[in-house]
This record gives sequence, structure tokens and C-alpha cells, in this order.
Amino acid sequence: MKKYHIIIISLFFLFGCKKNNNTEKKNSEIITDQKYTEIIDNKLIYELINQVLSENKLYKDCGAIMDRKTFIIKNGDELLLEEIDSLFTESDKKFILKQFRNGNRFVLNQKFIKSKKIIELDSTVNSKEQRDKYWKKISLENNCIGYFYIPLFNLKKNTAIIECGINDESGIFIYKLNKENKWELSRTLQRLIE
Repeated sequence: MKKYHIIIISLFFLFGCKKNNNTEKKNSEIITDQKYTEIIDNKLIYELINQVLSENKLYKDCGAIMDRKTFIIKNGDELLLEEIDSLFTESDKKFILKQFRNGNRFVLNQKFIKSKKIIELDSTVNSKEQRDKYWKKISLENNCIGYFYIPLFNLKKNTAIIECGINDESGIFIYKLNKENKWELSRTLQRLIE
């Protein structure tokens, strides 16, 4: 009798694990199949990014930018969300949240970036040897590597929050359109770099 219980329990775990693996596989396929949806006109997004690149001293000697955000600052999203909560209306916050959720799928496009070389993340994920060789070459060619997280705009599209940085340091900034319809730095929410 004990032998049958062991067989039944073993079969239960065997089929139970297979079912979970299939479910996990389906869930991961769903996530990877999702693509970036253009909520804000790309022209506006790249206009702001190019202006920040040209005016921010950090990027003066930084010749390369990653095509997407590749790391997450611990508690960074919580800090950003607290600031958003105090600065924007409920309607703006819902709109910003929609962009934020979509932003992880945003990839910079070289044809819209005027002054910097875009480094594609996909070119760095081969073998460990190839990855190390590639990054050594990139490091020799560039003083630093920058990154941008997609700017998050309010409903009127006259205020934007942008997280950007170089190497493994970043800052979060608010830009507003001025009377001449040019973006200008309005407020620094989090500054980790000079």
C-alpha cells in the first residue's frame, strides 16, 4: 500500500511540475511578445532626448548610448512615483503610469539620435568571451556609455520626467516647455551624478 502512495505522489509531482513549466513558458512568451506602443509621438520623445544630449555637460565626452535601460536602481521607481504623486494631477498620473508600464519596451533608434552612437543591447548578449571582448572595445572607443529611460509626459505634453545617466549612475529630471517652445530643465528630482 505504501508503495502505491509513493508512486501516486511521484506521478502527481511529475505531472504537476510539467504543467507549471508549461505555464511559466507561456507566461514568459506573452511578456517577450509584447512590443512598445507609441503613446506619445516619437518626434516629441526624440526632440527632448536630443536636446538633453546637446545641452547636458555629462554627455559632452560620452560618445555612446545604450539603446535601452539595462538596469534598475533599487527603490528608484518608488522614489520617482512619490515625486510624480506630489507634482501632477490624477489624470496626469494615470497617463504617466500608462507610459511608464510601456516604457520598458522602448528602444532608442539610431536614425533619430543626432549626435551619439547607439549601442544595441542585442549585440552584447552572445557568449561571455564575446561579450567581454565587445565591452572592452566599446570602453576603449568611448569615455563613457550613457542611457535614457523613455521620457514620461503629462497630458498637455508640456512637462516631462526623464531618467538618464552615464555608466551606472543616473538622475531624474523634470523638463518643461518654455515660451519659445523649447525644453528647459525645471527641477532635479534625483541627482546621483554631476
